[in-house]
Amino acid sequence: GHLEAIKEGAKDTVGFDALMDIITHLSTDGEAKNVGCHKGLWKLLDKERMDRQINLPLLKSVCAVHSSALAYKDLCKNVPDISNLIGKLTGLATYFHASAVRTSELETLAEENALSVRRLPKYFEVRWAQFTHSLLDSILSSWQALIKFCSTTDCAQGKSFGKILTNKENMQLLCFLGDLLFLLSNFQKRLQSDH
Repeated sequence: GHLEAIKEGAKDTVGFDALMDIITHLSTDGEAKNVGCHKGLWKLLDKERMDRQINLPLLKSVCAVHSSALAYKDLCKNVPDISNLIGKLTGLATYFHASAVRTSELETLAEENALSVRRLPKYFEVRWAQFTHSLLDSILSSWQALIKFCSTTDCAQGKSFGKILTNKENMQLLCFLGDLLFLLSNFQKRLQSDH
């Protein structure tokens, strides 16, 4: 599909044949559909170049932003405490997303007590590091309101989220990850800028 999209896109500009003659480098994300050994875009482009008897190598790389996101994702896979905590915090967001009544109660409680409350983001795997940063930032900004809600709710699941958010080790890891993801997101923005 990706190769066909390139062919179709090139048709309206310089043409695919001309593109194959002048292209020297390709940067993609690290997904198997791009870098795969057999049917990946990189391999298919190499075959196209070989069929056209283009002997210059096509330099290939994974973009820096995707590489940094993959490094963070690998960190989460290799440190179970991180994956475990993020899973629980994603569950907290789902807990409020599943009920407009709960969300409304949280907002009312925050307003009555002059507490800050921020909207919890929905899970979005494509920009996983960005989602996690938004989630942690929202939870930390809304922490007092969330604790107050969890301590006054009759729901067992809500009370269990209160225990997660008052556990010292969880909070230390949450704050550390918040700082780490703040730095990572700023780093990724700088990688994408023209400066």
